[in-house]
Amino acid sequence: MNSLSLYISNISPVTTYYPWLCWCAVGILVGVVAARSLGGRRMMWLDVIMSTLGAIAGGSMSFFAIGDNTMQTFIISVLVAVFGSGLVLWAYDWFLMRLFRKEQDPTDKK
Repeated sequence: MNSLSLYISNISPVTTYYPWLCWCAVGILVGVVAARSLGGRRMMWLDVIMSTLGAIAGGSMSFFAIGDNTMQTFIISVLVAVFGSGLVLWAYDWFLMRLFRKEQDPTDKK
C-alpha cells in the first residue's frame, strides 16, 4: 500500500469532523456575543452566519497551513477561527456602515 492510501485508511470520522464542528461552534458563539453586545438594529442570524463563515475560513486556512499533527496546532486553528470570525464581522459592519451611512450636509449646523 502506498502512503496516501494508508493515511486515508487511518482517518477516523471523529478526527475529520471534530475541527469543523469546533469552528462552527466558535462562529456561532462569536456571532451571538457580537449581536448581543453591540446592540442596535442588528440581525442575530446574519451575525451568526457571517461569523461562522469567518471561523470556518480562518480555521481551515490555519489548519491547512500548519497541519494537523498535534493538539497545539488544533488549538492554534481554533484561535485563528476566533480571529477570522471577528475579522469577517468587522468587515461586514464596516461595509454596512459605508453603504447605509447618511451623508451629512457640511453647512447644516445643529
